[in-house]
Amino acid sequence: DLRWEGVAALGPRRGPIRTGGTVLSRLQSNIFIVNGDWEEGQVVGWAAGAGTTLTINTAVVRAGNYSGQAVVAQSTVAGIIFSQTVANPTVYRSRSITIIAYLRRASGSDAGCFLRLDDGTTQTDSAAITTDAWTYRSVTATIAAGATTITISINTNATTTNAAHTFRMDDCYLIPAG
Repeated sequence: DLRWEGVAALGPRRGPIRTGGTVLSRLQSNIFIVNGDWEEGQVVGWAAGAGTTLTINTAVVRAGNYSGQAVVAQSTVAGIIFSQTVANPTVYRSRSITIIAYLRRASGSDAGCFLRLDDGTTQTDSAAITTDAWTYRSVTATIAAGATTITISINTNATTTNAAHTFRMDDCYLIPAG
């Protein structure tokens, strides 16, 4: 019944799902993952990996006003830089999903980063990037029929032996098939 104000929604939500953050997003990216475009202006939804400091960057962004920035300490072993666990993973069981993101390595020279989709059974990785330019990466996988968790992560592919490394990510989205 459209006679009453506030009853119908005519498009994607443009405001924040949570409170406390500044949302300048073009469209709400929180439909499938939290703060995938980083436009909440805070590190909501993402968890830093070992040896990593995760912050917001406003100087180097792909789109919008913010990007995620991870500084990985020198001598940190290859692994997760930052990650997010997808809510309601059981709805994706036996379905194909694609994760897309734009990545870049802003400093450091002996480790690159890549995008990973992990359903607890299988890990699917993108190719690594080592350039200081926004680089599109995607992974597509069919989620295991018994999956109880789905994790999206940005990982390093080598130990950061010569110096701290800085990696950035922007515009990360989950796209379910169908």
